[in-house]
Amino acid sequence: MSLGEHHQWGRVRTQLGCLQPGQLVLRVDNELWFTDTAPLETATCFASGLDHYNLEFLFRPGRLHSVKLDVDFAIASEWVQMNVALSPRELAQWEEVDQSCIHAIPALADGPKLVAGCRVFLPLSRPSTSPFRSGIIVDTDVKGLCRVRVSYNSKLLNMLSSSLVDDLLSPIEDQHEDNDEIVVDIRHLRPHYLTGPAEIQPGGRVVILSGQHRGRVGIVERIQSAWRPAVLTITDNQVAITNVPVCHVARLFFPGDPVVVNYGLHRGKRGTIQSTFALKHLEDGLQQFPPGGAQVLVDQVVDVPTQFLLFDIPAMNFVIRTPVNVEEHWLGRPGLVGKRLDVRVLPIQRGRISATQARAVGKEGFIILSTPVTANNFDVALDVELDSKPWQVRIRPEWLQPILDIPGDFQGQWPVVVIGKDVQGRDDFMGKYATIDAGGYGTWPVQLVISGARAWFPRGSLCRASHINLPFAAWSPLGTAGYKQLP
Repeated sequence: MSLGEHHQWGRVRTQLGCLQPGQLVLRVDNELWFTDTAPLETATCFASGLDHYNLEFLFRPGRLHSVKLDVDFAIASEWVQMNVALSPRELAQWEEVDQSCIHAIPALADGPKLVAGCRVFLPLSRPSTSPFRSGIIVDTDVKGLCRVRVSYNSKLLNMLSSSLVDDLLSPIEDQHEDNDEIVVDIRHLRPHYLTGPAEIQPGGRVVILSGQHRGRVGIVERIQSAWRPAVLTITDNQVAITNVPVCHVARLFFPGDPVVVNYGLHRGKRGTIQSTFALKHLEDGLQQFPPGGAQVLVDQVVDVPTQFLLFDIPAMNFVIRTPVNVEEHWLGRPGLVGKRLDVRVLPIQRGRISATQARAVGKEGFIILSTPVTANNFDVALDVELDSKPWQVRIRPEWLQPILDIPGDFQGQWPVVVIGKDVQGRDDFMGKYATIDAGGYGTWPVQLVISGARAWFPRGSLCRASHINLPFAAWSPLGTAGYKQLP
């Protein structure tokens, strides 16, 4: 589990004073932090056979101690193997120690921007209404204030529990209000030392949240970690954005992304994101961006904070770099001009994304196509009328998906538009309205009668058109008056 170049797990190769070969340590810059299972009495010692290097041990009350290496870490790597995997027992041991220590470990502050889903701690020098100093950010606001959930019913959060996300989302009872959640300026928070800063990966997706390119989404092409803070080169639709400070970005996960769970109960499992969600119940019409929680299909569906995820880069490259075939885009068919088409807003994976567009992701609405989509206008956003707030938004065709889902409790006939070929490969009915019987929905291909002719259509050739009036009283609340004539 890698936490970044200056924040890594390691194992001792050779005896370093009281550190035995194989012992797990946490490197933070030039310090090695370790925990023990029995009290230590020695105050200062030197590595056996390495007396010309000063190893300054500091033993603290409790079970968390450190040794400072007065030597270049490239040399120290001969003594310590870095980027090692933790066993479940070791992970549980460190989490247990964390619940009883006072967070003496300094965490680096030059990682990516702290957002919902990040595990953090509040330094002891900062005042707090809660006796607990660490937790997970469940929401942020534009003023730089963070809501950090630190406990559930005044009990410390268990990061290895299957109910962690449920605990984060649970309402706060009045008697625990001062303990369970703290509101703190983001400048006072630091990444938690056990998880470190969220790891930015070459090939992973980020959104820029500060600076002149704010709102743009892209793929990390290069990380220049020699700089402090590190700077990134980000590609947005084949356009390179250079010298972006890592503290200006946050990772952005979307449904369909292949990921690896790198912390918590399901650590080491690979899966696919099924959905994302806010880690706090928000007012109607609001959406958390970037979302702090993700539902991941591994060997089962699990909910995790996004801090606990990494992009599965080999699989991610295939997902991200699949080219868009503009000529085959479903909105490029001339027969659809003037038709009302039900659409769903997909995650926006390239270009600049506004707050209104972020709130619209995943929502449904309709468009009226005025001209076919071509290579010349593919980047021109279309007006989308949504079924919920925000009521109207402009979205590029690339992020609009046709809908054919019909409500499960609907009885009767539902209007649809033909947007593709029938099972015989004919496009004679392109752009024609028809109806689909709710009782036969789900059985494909389906037979439709259009202008007296019958044809069979696969699911991908039909789009719902629920915002038009058709002459079927069982469907329309307007009765039989005022219907539009089918073309």
